[in-house]
Amino acid sequence: MSESYKDTEIIEGLREEKLWAFEAVYQSSFKMVRNNILKNSGTEEDARDVFQDMFIILIDKIRSKTLHLTPQSKLSTFVFGITRNLWLNRIRKAGKLTIVNQEDNTVDYVAEDEFELLQKRIDEDRFELIEKAFLTMGEECRKIIEMFYYQKMKTKDIATLLSYTEGFIRIKKMRCMKELKKKIINR
Repeated sequence: MSESYKDTEIIEGLREEKLWAFEAVYQSSFKMVRNNILKNSGTEEDARDVFQDMFIILIDKIRSKTLHLTPQSKLSTFVFGITRNLWLNRIRKAGKLTIVNQEDNTVDYVAEDEFELLQKRIDEDRFELIEKAFLTMGEECRKIIEMFYYQKMKTKDIATLLSYTEGFIRIKKMRCMKELKKKIINR
């Protein structure tokens, strides 16, 4: 996130309410957030408000220990996701949504009910894509993913049921998820 601090250091600094940690998040993320909000019918003041709201959510997640970043994820990506969702929620409440197409910078104005239909269609397409990729996986991977993510079984219980060690299931699940992501990306 910041060149001089690792994400883990920043998170710990935020937990301890250190000014440098807040500044590190601001320096590395505010410009990106502001640009996104300005491109989507917002103002500079909107960007500052949303960024401030993001800090409240971020600090709450850090304090409640519900912020879980994987080695592949970055704090800046998490910050951007929070601010993007906060901004989209504000626009939805206003009843009008402006979407900027990132590929050709065209602007579309969409009414709230049209947006909900569009969002539903996107969700259906995403689900269909994931389902198709999932069905092309090997039986063992499908079983492990289904038990863990859909049936909400613990790794230990899956290991017992499939007669493997818990460590094997953990590694196998990770490999299966990598395979699934690769299949989704390549479709």
